Amino acid sequence: MLKLYLAQINPVVGDIIQNHRLIISHIEKAEADGADIVIFPELALTGYPPEDLLLKTAFINENLKYIDKISKVVGDIVAIVGFAGSTSGSIYNSAAIMSGTKIVSVYNKQHLPNYSVFDEERYFQKGNINYIYKIKDHLVGVNICEDIFYSSGPARTQSIAGGADLIINISASPYHTDKISSREKMLSTRAVDNRVNLVYVNLVGGQDELVFDGNSLIINEKGKIIRRCKPFTEDHLITEIDPSTSRAARIKDIKFKEDQCIIEPSSGNTGIALAGLANAKGIPIEIAVPSRIPEEKKILLRILGVNELWEADDDLCPLFPNEGARGVVNGILNSVGGERFINPNQYENYLNVHTHYKTTGPEIWRQTQGEVDYFFAALGTCGTITGIGKYLKEKKPSVKIIGIEPSIP
Repeated sequence: MLKLYLAQINPVVGDIIQNHRLIISHIEKAEADGADIVIFPELALTGYPPEDLLLKTAFINENLKYIDKISKVVGDIVAIVGFAGSTSGSIYNSAAIMSGTKIVSVYNKQHLPNYSVFDEERYFQKGNINYIYKIKDHLVGVNICEDIFYSSGPARTQSIAGGADLIINISASPYHTDKISSREKMLSTRAVDNRVNLVYVNLVGGQDELVFDGNSLIINEKGKIIRRCKPFTEDHLITEIDPSTSRAARIKDIKFKEDQCIIEPSSGNTGIALAGLANAKGIPIEIAVPSRIPEEKKILLRILGVNELWEADDDLCPLFPNEGARGVVNGILNSVGGERFINPNQYENYLNVHTHYKTTGPEIWRQTQGEVDYFFAALGTCGTITGIGKYLKEKKPSVKIIGIEPSIP
């Protein structure tokens, strides 16, 4: 079971200090009530939409200072707070996941609306990582507003490929005629399509011509609204749910399992790892490979239960998305019925590098006791050599990183 606290608040655009006080007051209430997770709306710290304030370095820095201050008061509870993230000079529409007096992780919004009253592409960069968090033995996915509007968006990847029991969407969704009913219909559809429990937390209040209606709610895996906050007023909701109901629904739903499929281009190794994981989870998987990979890799992929092994006559690592095995996968994704596929996309997924930086690099350093002068790696998508090379260079700047690839006839 998870005890949830939905904080439907009315932050003031630009008033970071007052907004941070408001957020902390709800965190304290949630902790006093024994909640496991307290959830705030999109850009709760800055207010929405902050617009040209985001172009001011001082505003971004103040926002970062106060999101860190908020994290210091978060104890054993998990707090999810919207703020303006910043990495290497790029600004993101972000959600901070905080616990144990620190920011544990940051999710960056992937689908930036740029129509009607929205102008997010002017200010923000797109995120590209779908995190899954384990909270009290439940897998939880977090995404932001527009992300949930896409049937093939982050919620689908987090639910189907990641196995999330619960999706939390923090939002700043403005009101217009019929918006409440159309939004609730969409959210119910996402819950049913992914057989997942869904929590939606929206802003309330007004900013210039925008009015935010709140109507935060909880929907079960059957698409039924369990609880909701009041419309057009600040409110909070405390309730307990059992996210594991989504697992039971997926096991029983044969159509659900048959309709979803992972697909990935690979020169072998990543495909083998994905096939093993998919087999263990009972998820169908298709792999596209260059025809030149060793025959034993193809045999192993079939043994691991790959439903369809596509072969393409290309280099082991094609440069462009429309070439070879990558072209096969992208062609399938863009074809009729392509929406049923989940594509982890190792070619563009930052975790390809990050995982080797966090795991393989430290493992090599420990096993060699730091006595490493050269590191050789074959070049594929270059996730291995980039992640390990970065780690080793930080530990020992003099180490030489050498890449090897097949010569082109």
